Amino acid sequence: MKDVVTACGLCKSFDIDARPRRSVRVLDDISLSVPAGEFVSIVGPSGSGKSTLLYCLAGLMDATSGTVSLMGNDLSTLRREVVAKLRRAHAGFVFQSFCLIPSLNVADNVALPSRLAGKNLSAQVVEELLDQVGLGGRGRDRVQALSGGEQQRVAVARALAGTPDVIFADEPTGSLDSKSGANVLSLLKESNTRQGRTVVLVTHDLSAAALADRAIVIRDGKLAAEESRPTTERLFELVGV
Repeated sequence: MKDVVTACGLCKSFDIDARPRRSVRVLDDISLSVPAGEFVSIVGPSGSGKSTLLYCLAGLMDATSGTVSLMGNDLSTLRREVVAKLRRAHAGFVFQSFCLIPSLNVADNVALPSRLAGKNLSAQVVEELLDQVGLGGRGRDRVQALSGGEQQRVAVARALAGTPDVIFADEPTGSLDSKSGANVLSLLKESNTRQGRTVVLVTHDLSAAALADRAIVIRDGKLAAEESRPTTERLFELVGV
């Protein structure tokens, strides 16, 4: 099975002082691969580097050293604009903060990334996507009129709009109540099981992480463990919370 995302010897450091130059290493020599169609969760204690890892895997952040490949393309060899086109063509994103455009209505928010990628979504396709996430008939609403859970469902519809090969989700339920969070997780799981999309999920919720085919545990910037068919109880043991 073809790998959608791979990392080899991935390290990421951030400068904390300019003079003298000092840096802190957030990711340390991480190697992993995510094959097509797999649902992978990334978990770890707060500050362990899991969100930074997701951003590097998705090409939203440059690695300090090592390599990251998306759809077989080594991101370190590509110009920024080429990486951006690659993301738009193959990846969808769901973030904790929703990242919707307040000046656009719901339908336009769903269609925007696809249009930026040169794909003209019809009104019918957008409505079908909104139906999938339980928001049929809400396309003309302003996003400010929606609840947090509804806004996150718009973000999921937006991620699905470009028929991506992989969805990267960074704490997508972190600011939602339990019912809304469960709805969003169900949508991500369905996109994986029914539509065969690869999903990479960063979450602090170990029950959510247990929905994945495989869990990756990050601790102090290192890959500490991997668990196939994880359970919540086993993840509590591995994460140490």
